[in-house]
Amino acid sequence: WFAYLDRLKKSQQKLKATVENRQITGGRLDLRNFRLTQFVPEVPKMLHLFVSLTAIDMDSNMLSTLPRSISKLTNLTSISFARNSFRTCPQVLGKCSNLVVINFEKNSLTFLPIEIGNLTALKKLSVEGNVLTQPPMEVVKQGIPSVIRFLKTFAEASGSGEVSMPGCNLRAFPLAVADLDVLHKVDLSHNFI
Repeated sequence: WFAYLDRLKKSQQKLKATVENRQITGGRLDLRNFRLTQFVPEVPKMLHLFVSLTAIDMDSNMLSTLPRSISKLTNLTSISFARNSFRTCPQVLGKCSNLVVINFEKNSLTFLPIEIGNLTALKKLSVEGNVLTQPPMEVVKQGIPSVIRFLKTFAEASGSGEVSMPGCNLRAFPLAVADLDVLHKVDLSHNFI
């Protein structure tokens, strides 16, 4: 137990030094395998100093949340949080409009927030090793355009009260429909429900 705490403390000291010294190469912040359970307090406070960051790789930690300040990284095009402890994909990522690549493989995700539907530049979304119910895996397997369409449909439905998803190869009733406050019309025709 003490050895673990010692390793954790050393990892946090190394992280703090990395951030303070801005040891970032080519616009990429690489914090893989630091055994982080949360962001060290200095990181969210200093993220604004790294507006030139284009990529963050924090694979193989134990993170479950992201600081809201990550949305200030306007040049960010790639994030990777594979093998962490996320149960939900953070909503704040929907504000990172230049994201092209998102990797949340092997976490504990059950759904993607509708805000991800705002990411029109998104080309690669890696969520393998999760048990997604929203969007359903059959939608994810169809590719990014289908995921974006699914999420946008529910974002728009929260205002209009209409869900229109004909021909999406759905095999089950989307659970997200039950989360809508107002619902006037549902079109799930030409699916496998």
